[in-house]
Amino acid sequence: GSAEGLHHIFSAVPNVHAVSLVVSKDTKLSFAGIKKKEDGALRRLRSLHIKLPRTHPNDFVGYLFDLSDFFRDDYCKELERLEIDFQQGDLAGYAKGWLRRTLGERLHIIEH
Repeated sequence: GSAEGLHHIFSAVPNVHAVSLVVSKDTKLSFAGIKKKEDGALRRLRSLHIKLPRTHPNDFVGYLFDLSDFFRDDYCKELERLEIDFQQGDLAGYAKGWLRRTLGERLHIIEH
């Protein structure tokens, strides 16, 4: 999985309401590469669930910042819930706080 691949998938289904992603260890998941305004990708998204792999959790902190940047402009106005399932890590606290400021009560984090 690459950012380009993710963009192609999401732009092919611009009216999707619910997305669930299970991320493997070698996936380069980047929401920064999704050109949402060009193709209308995820404009009707209501629910996004992301399950990160059970590896060192600090490896995925960058994804949390990417998600915050992706949702910051309120493009996905219908988003009701973003659920992230991952192993708790030392560096994740700051990234989670950043994401919480962006999404507020819509953010649900499951930590192990």
